[in-house]
Order: sequence, then structure tokens, then C-alpha cells
Amino acid sequence: MNHRHTPSKNVLAVLGMLCVSRSFRAAFFAEPQTCAQRITGPLSPDEIAQIRNLAGHGVLPHHRSRDEYQEELADACDEVYEACACPEAPCPCSFVEGV
Repeated sequence: MNHRHTPSKNVLAVLGMLCVSRSFRAAFFAEPQTCAQRITGPLSPDEIAQIRNLAGHGVLPHHRSRDEYQEELADACDEVYEACACPEAPCPCSFVEGV
């Protein structure tokens, strides 16, 4: 049975960070829950499951390996970042690389 979860604000915040911070993304793929909680605080069990799936630590789509999935997600996040390049401050992208 396929259960779809509505992403919470916490999960969406993590997804946003994946798009704007390559350093966060690299750390997230290695330790998803720890990295997510650095920006969100405590997570519910459902949010933890969603975070782990987002990091490729759950069921992977289309029989991909975790490395393939993470590479595709990273490429997609880079495309979002490039599409949102802010020409002027304030830009959220300019504040997150140290996170």
C-alpha cells in the first residue's frame, strides 16, 4: 500500500534548504535527521520518516540506487537554485551557506 503524507512546514523547510545550500545537502544525505533538526528543531515520527525518504533512506523510486537518487535530487535542487537566483538582496540564498 502506498501512503502519501502531506509534507509539514518542517519538511518543506528542509526541502528548501536542499535547494539553496549545497553544503547542507551533502551533510543531509549523510545524516538526514540530524541535519534536518538543526534547522527545524524536534520532528514528529511522521516527519522523520518523510525526511529519511527525502534523503533516499527509504523506498527508492523506479528501482534506483541511493547514489543515483541522491545525484538526481541534487541536480534538481541545483536547477531550482539557479532558477531562483536573486539579482538583489535580500535573497534567502545568500544567508544559508553556513548552515
